[in-house]
Amino acid sequence: METSASCEARLAPSSYPTPDGEGAAAVLVAQPRWDWQPIAWREGAKGWWWAKFCALRCGRADGAGNRHRGWLLGQRPGRSQHGDWKYFWSDFPTTTVLATMVEYAHRRHWVEQYHEEAKTELG
Repeated sequence: METSASCEARLAPSSYPTPDGEGAAAVLVAQPRWDWQPIAWREGAKGWWWAKFCALRCGRADGAGNRHRGWLLGQRPGRSQHGDWKYFWSDFPTTTVLATMVEYAHRRHWVEQYHEEAKTELG
């Protein structure tokens, strides 16, 4: 789901988001409040975990200078919440809905944690 104009409409080709994320953070901070949608992604011990999310179809350049199209997914705390802004990069198809991208973005943490634990236990 493309929430607003693509990043290319807002960024010149030479200012694509950088690998260290400075460009990505600037693009997300510039998004108007109405582009951010509240989404709950998991039920925890104290209720549902939720935040506000925005996905923008844009491009990024890797270390070799190759450009890639994909989604810049931003997460920010909702009203009355505290926490850091986060952002993720994905190459989901253009038809992917925002809730699906959020689910996969938060699933990744657990996959990486289990992978690390398995490596430790197996030596």
